[in-house]
Amino acid sequence: PTIGLKTVENAHAQGFKGIAVHAGNTLIVNEPEVIALANKYKMFIKGINPAEYEEC
Repeated sequence: PTIGLKTVENAHAQGFKGIAVHAGNTLIVNEPEVIALANKYKMFIKGINPAEYEEC
């Protein structure tokens, strides 16, 4: 999976408070700019391990 500036713009436009990504498996294109834009919009970007959220 990949996220970038357009992802943050689209998420913000839809009212998202943040973006969860697959930790260790997601490419962030232009990472410093993506982080700056997320900060501007007061959004979070959080890496998660999907295995920790599997149903028991």
